[in-house]
Amino acid sequence: MTKNKKLLFESRNRIYQKNFNILNKNKNNKNCVIVPVRGPSISQTCYSLNKFKGKTLLNNLIQKLIKLKFINNIIIVSSDEKIEKNFKYSNKKIKFYKRNIEQSLENIDYKVGILNAIKSYKLKPDNLFILNFLYPHIDPFYFSMALNTLKIHNFDKVISVYPDNETHFYKEQSQGLQIISNSRNKFLKLERDNIYIEAGGISVEKFKSFTSNKISKKIGKVVIDFESSKKFINK
Repeated sequence: MTKNKKLLFESRNRIYQKNFNILNKNKNNKNCVIVPVRGPSISQTCYSLNKFKGKTLLNNLIQKLIKLKFINNIIIVSSDEKIEKNFKYSNKKIKFYKRNIEQSLENIDYKVGILNAIKSYKLKPDNLFILNFLYPHIDPFYFSMALNTLKIHNFDKVISVYPDNETHFYKEQSQGLQIISNSRNKFLKLERDNIYIEAGGISVEKFKSFTSNKISKKIGKVVIDFESSKKFINK
C-alpha cells in the first residue's frame, strides 16, 4: 500500500472520516465553496473555459463538487460576462455572483468579492473552500480529506500540497552553502525535513478565521498524489 500513495491517502481519509463522524455526531457544519474566476475577457491567461476531456476546466471542477454531499453551496465569483453566459446549471446549490470588475484586476485581494458573494446569498457557512479550476486531475476525495484534517486537528486553514523530494534548497552560512532539505545523503528522510509545493488548488478555512484579521494562523496540509498535483498547461 505504501508503494501506491493514492491508496494510502484514501485509507487515511477513511480513518479521518470515521473519527470526524464520531467527534461531530450531533453537528451539521455548513460548507461553502467559492471558485474565483477572473475570466478570459479580463485576462488572456485565464483558462477557465478551455476544454479538458470535452468539458471546460470550470465545468470539470463543478461536476466533481456537485456529487459531494457535505458541500452545501458552490458560488462562481466572476466579473466576466463570458463566464456568466456559460453558466447554466439547474442544481440549486450552484450559484453565480458577478463581482465588480475592479475586484478582478491583478494584485487585488479577492476577499472583498468573496464576502460580498456570501452576503448576497445570505449564507452563514462554518467552513469555506476556495478552489482553483486549474487542477483537472484532482481526485474529489481530497476535498473531504482537507475538511476532515481541518476539523480533527483544529487548524484555521488547510491547503493541498505535494512534496518536492527532488529539488535541493540551500541557505547561506558563514562556511558556505548548507542544504536545508531533501538531502539524498540522508538514509532516513523525516517528514519535517520535506519542502512542500502548494498544488491541487484546495484551500479550506474556518469561516471565522477567514473573516478575522488574525495575522498568524494555524495552517495544516493535505498531501496529494502526483497525478492530482498536475496543473493545466495551455498548449
